[in-house]
Amino acid sequence: MGKRPQDSGKGRKGPLNYNTNVYVFIEPFTRIIYCKGMKTSTRDYFLRSVGPDKSFKLKRDHDEYVMDAYSLEGLRCALGKVSDKVIVFHMRDRNDFAAWIGDVFGSDALRDALADVKLDRENLGMTRNALLKTLDLGINMLKE
Repeated sequence: MGKRPQDSGKGRKGPLNYNTNVYVFIEPFTRIIYCKGMKTSTRDYFLRSVGPDKSFKLKRDHDEYVMDAYSLEGLRCALGKVSDKVIVFHMRDRNDFAAWIGDVFGSDALRDALADVKLDRENLGMTRNALLKTLDLGINMLKE
């Protein structure tokens, strides 16, 4: 496989938390998409599906597999459906979702935006919504 495209991830105005407007991340995503000379193939690279060897394995714990996500959109869809235990498992020590996006897709800005979403065990619905909104924003900006 050739060299993967990189986005800058710079220009973020602050971490995402439950009191921060998700749209603070529009500026870096816009720069990623609208930078001079960016080719459609670069956007396609970020929105592609990966094979089973690079898919995100959603689990409730180390032994209980739930499903695979093969793309950013697949992860977004899965996060809307899985139980709270899956989200807690993947965010308890570090944000596995952010790490996967950075490692597999090379999107530093989206990785950093997701990494700023912190697990709130007392309000898992807010954690899930923050993950979904961040993924929605990143995916929609890449599609434009």
